Amino acid sequence: MKKVFTLSAVAGLAAVLLAGGAAASAGTGDTSGPSKLPVIHADLQVSPQAGGSTVYFPPMMGCNLLTVSAPVLGGFPVAVSASETDASFNEYIGSATISVANVAVTNGQIMAQVCVNWSAPLRIAVHYVWP
Repeated sequence: MKKVFTLSAVAGLAAVLLAGGAAASAGTGDTSGPSKLPVIHADLQVSPQAGGSTVYFPPMMGCNLLTVSAPVLGGFPVAVSASETDASFNEYIGSATISVANVAVTNGQIMAQVCVNWSAPLRIAVHYVWP
């Protein structure tokens, strides 16, 4: 029996107004620098469904920067989730901690930092949902 999940995301915009045009203190314009994570790229080869797709990645462990090609534009709100799968691509919740730490959307691509906290590589399904 196939499980169907509906995800909805609400995007919000927060603005910070600085009096007199003063620049924010410490850290203005600073970044954490380029990523030092292993990079894994996948083109979405499945038909988008309900504004998104699921990509099944090969076994991985630690934090990885996963990049997929998708019909999105920079600034689109995109929700990303990840779960463990078995060899038949059935998703389940095991003892490993799997998290999505960061998401960036550019024209035609979605990049997500996915971390697998387990002592051996695990198969991962990553869900991408966009408007």
